Amino acid sequence: MTSAYKWNVIGAAAVVLLLAAAYILRFPAVLGDAGRLAGIIRSIIFMGLFSVWAVSLRNRVIQKQTRKYMSLASFFILLWFLTRTIKYNIVPELLFPHAVRYLWYIYYLPMVFLPLMGLYIAMSAGKPEGWKADRKTLLLLIPPSALFTMVVTNDLHQFVFRFPDDDYIWKPADYSYEAGYYMVFAWFFICLVTTFVILYRKRRITGSRGVVLIPYIPMALLIVYNVVYTAGFPWVRVLFGDITAVTCLMFISYIELCMFCGLIQANTRYMELFDASTVGMQITDENYIVKLSSQTAKHVSGDVLKKTASGHVMLEGGFRLSGADITGGHVVWSEDINPLLDVLLKLKEAGEELEDINGILEEENRVRAREAQIAEQTALYNIIRRETASQIAEMEKMITRTEEAESEEEKRNLLKRILVLGVYIKRRSNLVFLSDKSLTVDFRELELAVRESMSGVELCGIVCSFGSEITRPVPCVYAIEIYDFLEKVIERSLDSMTALAVYIRKEGTGMGVTVRTDSDADFDDMESESVSVYSDEDGEKLLVIKTGGV
Repeated sequence: MTSAYKWNVIGAAAVVLLLAAAYILRFPAVLGDAGRLAGIIRSIIFMGLFSVWAVSLRNRVIQKQTRKYMSLASFFILLWFLTRTIKYNIVPELLFPHAVRYLWYIYYLPMVFLPLMGLYIAMSAGKPEGWKADRKTLLLLIPPSALFTMVVTNDLHQFVFRFPDDDYIWKPADYSYEAGYYMVFAWFFICLVTTFVILYRKRRITGSRGVVLIPYIPMALLIVYNVVYTAGFPWVRVLFGDITAVTCLMFISYIELCMFCGLIQANTRYMELFDASTVGMQITDENYIVKLSSQTAKHVSGDVLKKTASGHVMLEGGFRLSGADITGGHVVWSEDINPLLDVLLKLKEAGEELEDINGILEEENRVRAREAQIAEQTALYNIIRRETASQIAEMEKMITRTEEAESEEEKRNLLKRILVLGVYIKRRSNLVFLSDKSLTVDFRELELAVRESMSGVELCGIVCSFGSEITRPVPCVYAIEIYDFLEKVIERSLDSMTALAVYIRKEGTGMGVTVRTDSDADFDDMESESVSVYSDEDGEKLLVIKTGGV
């Protein structure tokens, strides 16, 4: 016999002994004060047992809604016993007859709501763990609420209990039943029958109708008991006169049998489940002494079990032993990892093969990336060469002419042009590089290009000035357009100008460039929709170009 099973037997025996003691203690009720003390002890026994049962439900019942209804049922049971104890063992009827009568009326609060809790439990049986009852079920609270209101106001209408007209003080011991009482009994009966039907339709045990009907025996006995008790048979009231205790015990027996038969899902019969588990598990104490073991568990020495505290332990035959701490001990389980080892071996072989393939692919990718980079650089070089082809050709001609120049003056003029063209080709190429990476360029790049070209012009002895009010990035195409325009002006006026001024400004949502020079060159052929040419009274030329928005 396992220790867990032993404790279950001891607990059941203790419950039986306490119930027997409570039953014996009801007979001294005829002994005056001794009977009052015995009644209090008896109530303490019952309320203690019911409280323990209520707490156990929270650990055993799976479905949350069912657990909630069972907790309410436990509350009504404890309220019933508390009210009964106060009425019979604490409050003297002779001194407080009205209080005793109303305590008797309060009996009917659990009497009408307890059957409803049984019905609610039947409705929630078998539902998923997170299931919640429909709000329409709240309508079922109306009948018991109305019945309890009718009972507690009985003094006004005597529709439930009729007291003699000549009694000055109405006592619970002297009354007769009226229609209201039978309505309460009918509600009790309807709830029980409905509960029977619902649970039977939700039965989980097929082919064993006799087992399924076992939970109905306590409730059937309860119905018979209420009928016989109401009929007033003396022997029933002598032997089983405590209707509160009988009703509560039958209700609890009914719930426990429902859980035992599987009509209500519960966390019970752990031992059988653990033993039949397909996972090889063992539960040990803190010293790794085995207390429970499943049929498929691998039996190893305690020293091997202790090794699981620091990690997995490999056993013969491809089994892995693992462990974890639990309250009061450890759990150890074995796993057949042969399929996993086969998969790992295949993965290792595939990984080695893929590693070789990846090496080849990486080398191919490096070659392709290098080829793509060269192709990109070649394409960019071709674009630059195409864009500056005329200036390069002009430079080559001027270099040849410089070598053939007869005078220093002619050679100096040619070198000036070579200098200006060289700066232009350099900066124009840079703008092409930038336009290949982005659609816009920082205005400072355009400013640097213009300033470097003007620095070259200054080396030719020409006074230059530059100003700008643009600070935002500009489209690359407009930057190149402005720089090409300035280069044309410089090339055309280089031989005859002594001063050059360039100013870049905002022009609406775009920008405009103004070039002022004292050159006597003709710029009329440069006029277009975006370029304007002006001459002032001093003979200076003013060229204005306007580009699109920035």
